[in-house]
Amino acid sequence: MADVPRKRPAQPQRFRPQVAMRRVCLALLPALAGGVAFFGWRALALCVWTVLWACATEAFLARQRRDPLTESALVTGLLLGLSLPPTLPFWMAAVGAVVAIAFGKEFFGGFGRNVF
Repeated sequence: MADVPRKRPAQPQRFRPQVAMRRVCLALLPALAGGVAFFGWRALALCVWTVLWACATEAFLARQRRDPLTESALVTGLLLGLSLPPTLPFWMAAVGAVVAIAFGKEFFGGFGRNVF
């Protein structure tokens, strides 16, 4: 009987959280398009505003702690913008994004350092 060369079993790929964050952002784009279709361009502006404030807050706090930037602020800002009513004033959305990043994420040590 001839030896049959066996292939090595597939190695599981290493989980990379940044790739997962990008996929979550891509998965939220249809919801964002639906928000624009149902509520108008202000919904898009509110999402962009919350993403900008979330990213700026994370960049500021990460620089203070000398941590690398992650893409989790994009997801946080996008989820916050999608969950807020489109008639909300922009300053309230900005405060929400800053509080979400500063006290919800960075206060506990940053990305991947969950309390529970």
